[in-house]
Amino acid sequence: MGLHLKIYCMKKIVRSLITGLILLFIMTNVYAQKNTNRDTVYYLVDTTAVPVNDRMFDIGVEGNFHYYKLMCKCYPWQLNPAFTYVVKRKGISMSKHEIEKTQFITLQKLIDIAVQYGISRVEKTVFYFIEPGDNAFIKHQVYLLEPRKPYISYDIQSVGKKNNP
Repeated sequence: MGLHLKIYCMKKIVRSLITGLILLFIMTNVYAQKNTNRDTVYYLVDTTAVPVNDRMFDIGVEGNFHYYKLMCKCYPWQLNPAFTYVVKRKGISMSKHEIEKTQFITLQKLIDIAVQYGISRVEKTVFYFIEPGDNAFIKHQVYLLEPRKPYISYDIQSVGKKNNP
């Protein structure tokens, strides 16, 4: 009976070690995925300074999402890149001093990053859009939506003589 107890204990120890190693491997992978280096970019969406006909953004709310659609047809399948955030998230207020210290990207750089993401679909960038508010600027973290291939349906109708008796 002593031998069976030793074998049982050894099996328990081996199982515990294997389980521990598997958990360590999983936690290491999860930690590594969270800490991937991503660039953070800031873009000033100041539509008040641009005439309506010259604006590059279609801005609106659809359901629970506030969206900024960049009207450039530069995404795959000639689509427009769209950035979005949840409406319930109010954003972070920024002072004029903070705005002066922030390095903004240009519209061309924003388009380049969006097009690269549309091709590779690898998230390398964290986007923040900053808009002028009543008394301060409001910063929102926005997410670039993946391009979706448009679905085209074709309706086929038969046209011919109708047999009327």
